[in-house]
Amino acid sequence: MVMLIFEAFPQAYYNRKGGQKWVLQAGTGTASYFGDVVDDYVLTINGNFTAGALYKVHNRIYLDGDITWFRLAAEDVKSTEGKALRGLSFFSNNYQLSTSVQVSLFEEPARFYLRKFMNPYIFAGIALLYYNPKAEYEGQTYALRPLQTEGVSYSAFTAAIPMGIGVKIKVNAFFNVVLEGRFNYTFTDYLDDVSSGIYPDPSSFTDPIAMLLSDRSRETGADPIFSLEPRDVRGNPNKKDNYLLALVKVQYYLSPFNDAYRAMKSRIKKNRRRRR
Repeated sequence: MVMLIFEAFPQAYYNRKGGQKWVLQAGTGTASYFGDVVDDYVLTINGNFTAGALYKVHNRIYLDGDITWFRLAAEDVKSTEGKALRGLSFFSNNYQLSTSVQVSLFEEPARFYLRKFMNPYIFAGIALLYYNPKAEYEGQTYALRPLQTEGVSYSAFTAAIPMGIGVKIKVNAFFNVVLEGRFNYTFTDYLDDVSSGIYPDPSSFTDPIAMLLSDRSRETGADPIFSLEPRDVRGNPNKKDNYLLALVKVQYYLSPFNDAYRAMKSRIKKNRRRRR
């Protein structure tokens, strides 16, 4: 049986005239957040994991579909731009379903094992993002969105536009290693639960936890007057939150094993006929 598999596989692979359309991929890397709870030009480093598939529609064009988990987190205490007194922080586990069009610099022939060793590409698409910012207070973790810390209700879902560049590096006939940078522009300013430039009136809250997590400057030792007066420092409503994913992926060309499986079945049937 093992000999049949290894014998049938290369014959089906190298003799096939048609091109292989599907490529599976999976990878991991870092996630960096850009928003109100981080200084400009500072990268926050957290993790991500992605899995998906590509479908070839042209010698240079693939459709790419992925599901990605990534973590974002930041805290004012690390700020060097005066945000430390504000005392805000958040972390979140996020899920993104995306599709994009990928255009390669070089053509990929129908017999993909003849592809170039290195092939850069660009891509852009559309994504649906689920996010759920949380924060810790006195040893407890609280989901911030239901608390409406700014007196605003917002959805746990938003659209995003993923775009970026990458390069495919051929390992062997069937596998690529891919290096990719994926910037994601979102349509929300609440990935971090911070947007409004003015703190809500503390008396407007019915939940004491929501009030305490809305204005955390008391925890930093700020003057109580500073904590109670409306201030133009909680967030910047004129700038959306975004994130950057840096990925290392492995790609596998799917079809040859299907061809090998069919060839193996055909060979087994022929052998059975001969035995009869």
